[in-house]
Amino acid sequence: MTIYDIQFAVSTDGAIQKIAHSIIESVDMSLGTLHILTLLHEPNKVHYGQEPICGTVSVRYTTSKLKDKEHAELFGPLKIRLRLMGSVEIGRASDVNNTKVCLKVDTIHDGPVKLMAGSLTQYPFEITFPPHADPKINSAVSAQQAENGDWKFHQRTTSVHTEPLPPTMRSSEREGISKRETAIRYVLAVAAEMPGFSVEIIHPPLPKEVLYDQPRMPTSATAMLSERAPRSKQKLVVRDEAFLGEEARPQGFRGKAKAILKHEEPPRYVFEVYFENVPKHIFVGQPVDLDLSVASNSEQSTAASFPPVSLQSASAALIAHTTSPRSSFDASDLVMSTETLKAKEAEIHPKGSFDKSRDHTKTISFGALSYVPSSFRYADIVSRTYKLRLMLAFLVCGQTVNCMRQFDVVVHPPLLLDEDEQPPSFDAVFEEDLPSYDEVVAGPSTASYLPA
Repeated sequence: MTIYDIQFAVSTDGAIQKIAHSIIESVDMSLGTLHILTLLHEPNKVHYGQEPICGTVSVRYTTSKLKDKEHAELFGPLKIRLRLMGSVEIGRASDVNNTKVCLKVDTIHDGPVKLMAGSLTQYPFEITFPPHADPKINSAVSAQQAENGDWKFHQRTTSVHTEPLPPTMRSSEREGISKRETAIRYVLAVAAEMPGFSVEIIHPPLPKEVLYDQPRMPTSATAMLSERAPRSKQKLVVRDEAFLGEEARPQGFRGKAKAILKHEEPPRYVFEVYFENVPKHIFVGQPVDLDLSVASNSEQSTAASFPPVSLQSASAALIAHTTSPRSSFDASDLVMSTETLKAKEAEIHPKGSFDKSRDHTKTISFGALSYVPSSFRYADIVSRTYKLRLMLAFLVCGQTVNCMRQFDVVVHPPLLLDEDEQPPSFDAVFEEDLPSYDEVVAGPSTASYLPA
């Protein structure tokens, strides 16, 4: 800022002359500017449990007030803190409600620094997620009346409830013309200060988003999660005149016309599809497979002979159901959104018809499951569950018969491999171009069912 001390004089011709008596430049007391920048070493990494978030905080000092600014130095105390915050966000873009999940503050530097103008100083850091969400504390108030009639109130803690941190998650659902979203987000913000110094500090405009999921489980501890779903079955029916015996088939034009006019239903062949070894628990990075077998139902079949059955195709979809409050954090007003996250065609072993040499059984494999957030429930307001939907197409006597079955599954983070184990191959990944949920539900709609 420049201050002008100006005197006015009147000349002989009456004109006003401005005479600058003195010009005093006041020196800006600011010592310059600190530019703070946070850099994550692996910004897209999912951090499981206590795996550290690694990165660097960079500090650049600039000044424009000193004449010899390229050699200027700033020496003083500098404190840099990291704030790791988690929250649940629910609502629309114009109206988002959020509640805190956790807050952790770490100081990565607290001491003197010597900064050269234009230079860059880096402070590496490692910060871990807290072991659990912020505790929910319940308390009660009691009152006691003293002898003089005054009341004294005492507050005491009745219970402390802690929950695991929920994984990073985002789900959206369209309501009319607007989109309603539910998200669990974790962000890392930096705050720097130089106590007692007139320094402008410019922080990043937005915190860094970091990804979290539940702790990984050692392979040796998964025996209890190897349980498979109980064997289940689905009855399918195929109707075709080819199932008539040779002697019972209409012969000639007159015979065929007579058969058409009688409107008799052609014979039916009924067979049962058995779903076996369907996993109840799925681990990210591990293969997903199960067994299928077929058996003829002679009691309900009217076919003269039983035709061979082939499995034309098999596919699976991993469907996510996210439950959250409609608008505010009211556990009595929950809604569910449904999304198809993964879809994959299966490899069928062996190819061809179901045959007796393998007990009419085939194995279908979907490859390794790529990343999705783990199944979880948090604070009775937000949860994520999964269903594995199987879609099968059988070929029977030239006809395609479709079958669909759905199973509840629990999704877990990748296994923590033992030292002598090799990581899984991701050559075949349980993911490809995703159909819409309606397409998955509808499937190839030529299936014919009988009650199981």
